[in-house]
Amino acid sequence: MRFDALHPESMPLDFLEFANHCELLSEGRLLPRQQDFSVADVPWLYGRMYEVDVLDIGPDFYFRTFGIFWQAVYGADFTGRWLSELELQTDKLDALRMQYDHVVTTRGPVTCRTRLLWPEEAEITVERLLIPFTLDGETVSQIVVAAHYDAEVEDLVFFRGEGLPQVCIEGLEPIQLSLAS
Repeated sequence: MRFDALHPESMPLDFLEFANHCELLSEGRLLPRQQDFSVADVPWLYGRMYEVDVLDIGPDFYFRTFGIFWQAVYGADFTGRWLSELELQTDKLDALRMQYDHVVTTRGPVTCRTRLLWPEEAEITVERLLIPFTLDGETVSQIVVAAHYDAEVEDLVFFRGEGLPQVCIEGLEPIQLSLAS
């Protein structure tokens, strides 16, 4: 896995650590293997990560885990839910499908800034890092999404609005970082 377009001077340290961890897991392969990854191995991101399984049927995406940070932001736990199921209930999450599809197509990590907007003009900006994983060495079978947010997770309850926010993704950039392994 390559990360040479990631700008270490401007990226949060927790993302750089996660990128380094994934680089080591990939052992020179294009993608790290899903079976080698455990959320427990990246405790500095615990709660700020979620795992999305990529399924060819549809295609569709299944939320395997959904960290407490994401639960606080969205006001819901998506664990065990399908993106297609959520899309039937709202159009506020349309940007997620586009982003996941992009990761699957490029088979590379992506970083972006995401604005979450609520009807009463409450807004939160979150940095996101999406890393693809594979079961077969070729296709993306899972995407792990990590968040960086400068305030405490507990403060999200006070900053966010009510209900599900509109997801607005800014600057979908493929990233690459040459790491000294």
